[in-house]
Amino acid sequence: MQLLQKTDIAITSVHAVYEELQQQNIPSFKMIDPETSILRSIELVKQEAILQKSISSQIAVGLIKRTNNMADLEPIVEKMTSILQAYWSQLDGEYTLFTTMGNIESSLKNNEFLTLFQKLENIGKMSFGCGETIVDATENAHFALDLVDNKNVHSFYILDLDKSLHGPFPQSNTIIEMKISEPALVEMAKRTKLSPANISKLLVFNQTRQSKQFTANDLALNFNVTRRTAERILQKLTQFNYVKIVGEEMTYKQGRPRALYEFNFPTY
Repeated sequence: MQLLQKTDIAITSVHAVYEELQQQNIPSFKMIDPETSILRSIELVKQEAILQKSISSQIAVGLIKRTNNMADLEPIVEKMTSILQAYWSQLDGEYTLFTTMGNIESSLKNNEFLTLFQKLENIGKMSFGCGETIVDATENAHFALDLVDNKNVHSFYILDLDKSLHGPFPQSNTIIEMKISEPALVEMAKRTKLSPANISKLLVFNQTRQSKQFTANDLALNFNVTRRTAERILQKLTQFNYVKIVGEEMTYKQGRPRALYEFNFPTY
């Protein structure tokens, strides 16, 4: 550390800085944090630890559904339940795993667990849900399972207690709010008849793109839907001026130019 000779006096609460100042013969005082600040910091750490412990202990349910009737999923399920520290039941080709959110979070960092999931490709799909009760967690897991599209990249989702959707794993841990509370967004959902999930996806899509302009095809790829479905969504948004057409983009092949859109709604 080098200080200008013009320094008259220094005050610090960092012990290492104070010692360095003393070695350089800089007049300095060590500021001691008041007891109230120390206690406040300890209380904040304590509350954060309690919160994390509470989240980790929340009830979680996993669903693994057979998509190939000839496949035997039981060996994979048994190994997964061991890693998840779960117990399971089976009915009509669907396996239900009962565990906690903390066990799921730990398993996401486990390479063996992710390898087992990859073995489900083309033979099964998986999801997780969290809730205050097993019924709530199972409902959330079924909702997350419905979002898995076997035609796209092999992945799974987690729908947590607060209706936030995490995934698609293992590719990313994007979080999409499946409920909205901002008055402007509630009004937007009401007018366009779009679900809170789609409104949240639009927000994420808008916030993560480098360019403000996009095409219906860009939206379709992001939403994992057909271009026709994306065009219907854009039609609803355009009708109420939440999206505006700002230009056209020429295609690489012969055909009509693609419309270029920009969002025109508040983001949070």
